[in-house]
Amino acid sequence: TDFYIDIPIELLPAEFHLYSVDGKLLLKEEINQTRQQISTENLRPGTYSYRIKRTNYYESGKIILIQ
Repeated sequence: TDFYIDIPIELLPAEFHLYSVDGKLLLKEEINQTRQQISTENLRPGTYSYRIKRTNYYESGKIILIQ
């Protein structure tokens, strides 16, 4: 199952980073559109943290993937 990142156009481009619970970077993707699909094909169910970064913008949170 994939999920989507929605971000205002004025914050583009940005970067999406996905981390394991131990802080390992698992996925890094450039966000170039206001609604971008993120693939979870190679990820196991569990809890992950994410960061969306841009020069003057930073957001973080958690994502829980279930089967």
